[in-house]
Amino acid sequence: MTNMDNEANKLSERLAVLEMALRPQGVVGEIALSAVADRQDLTPDEIADVIMPPKQPGAAYEARWELEANAPERIKQTAGERAEAVFALAEQLGMRKAETLPEGDLARINPNIAIFMIEGGANRTSVVRREVAVQAMQKLYGAIIEGQSLYQFGSNRLIPRERNGQPNAEYKVAREIGGDHLPTGDSLTEFDLNMASALQAGYEPIEGLDTTETLGVDRIVWLSKDGVPQLTLIQPAQQGNGFKNSFSAMQNILEYDGASIENFQPVLVTNGQYRPKDELQISTWAHEQHITFCDVPIALGDEAGFRVEHDGNTITTGGRDPMVYVNEAVILHRLSR
Repeated sequence: MTNMDNEANKLSERLAVLEMALRPQGVVGEIALSAVADRQDLTPDEIADVIMPPKQPGAAYEARWELEANAPERIKQTAGERAEAVFALAEQLGMRKAETLPEGDLARINPNIAIFMIEGGANRTSVVRREVAVQAMQKLYGAIIEGQSLYQFGSNRLIPRERNGQPNAEYKVAREIGGDHLPTGDSLTEFDLNMASALQAGYEPIEGLDTTETLGVDRIVWLSKDGVPQLTLIQPAQQGNGFKNSFSAMQNILEYDGASIENFQPVLVTNGQYRPKDELQISTWAHEQHITFCDVPIALGDEAGFRVEHDGNTITTGGRDPMVYVNEAVILHRLSR
């Protein structure tokens, strides 16, 4: 049986576990029904809608249930009461692991064809995900790590100084990790924060040609630092879906260099709870593009207790609330439909 077959079987098993969890007798079903007035049997799709109401349900959408008063609080409370079962589900789904970089995850990576990428995100993820990627590459490549490449995505999403007339907490975090390198003005973007946090960590820009039009990206910067891989910061061209934008940009960059993304194994670094969702999204993007990777996509992520030393401070990943995994179970369910 090939690695592709093994991963396909693993995905099928995960989705079967997820389907059971979203039935009325499953842990997510029990949590949802705690907020439903008549406690009737609901389908997995309806249970997902109770936990996380769809943003755009459509004109013909009509719920078959009524929610109790303070439904969100009831759901959160029940999730806390069922925390052990929720954590067990998260472990079965690959959303929660005993450590950030378990040997089993690293063994799934083929270092000869792996291409390491960092998903764009908010707050301290700019620094944390980058460190997860560097540590994984150090374990795989050892002393030759400086000859490797690492790609980090960041969108044009604005991070303003103030939000609704109040200081923006995300901008405060940006000051902590970007330090003296934040751009002037009242706001910055995810890409700006990736750039500022990298410069604050000691990376230096590499002079290069402006190839953004050729590459189909809005911005791209190359940086280097002793002892770590070359870092390429990318702001993908905005074409709708942010996740897919990133992979389309990566495809363009590789083609510009005379390579094909099909000849690589994507390794995407994200938050620990996003691992299964991201692996599924990569596979979906590849299917839509009629692309077959050399090996299965892998997602790596941080777990509670993961520590990063940055600019004289220590950033530690905290424990995640049970509701984080309940919500991610719903999102994974919807992506798998």
